[in-house]
Amino acid sequence: MHPGKYRHFDLEASLVRFLVALQSKGIQIPSEIKLLFNADGLPLSKSGFNEFWPILVRIQGYDFVFAAGIYQGRGKPADVNVYLKFFAADI
Repeated sequence: MHPGKYRHFDLEASLVRFLVALQSKGIQIPSEIKLLFNADGLPLSKSGFNEFWPILVRIQGYDFVFAAGIYQGRGKPADVNVYLKFFAADI
């Protein structure tokens, strides 16, 4: 992905891990799950040009946040459609 690299994480697998963890703690699995999404950039250092642009997912009502994807490059992703392509396919 120009001008950096993107790593996508399987959204469904992350949700299943969360639900299995709930069940193993004896917590009832909810019949409905609401997801909150956020994407924003952050510099890796004050003096460098590299940035991370994670796509974060939070399950509403729980303190569980995980990355659905992470872009790393010099500046933000050039094309937001390419940046979100795999994430959009997951949801």
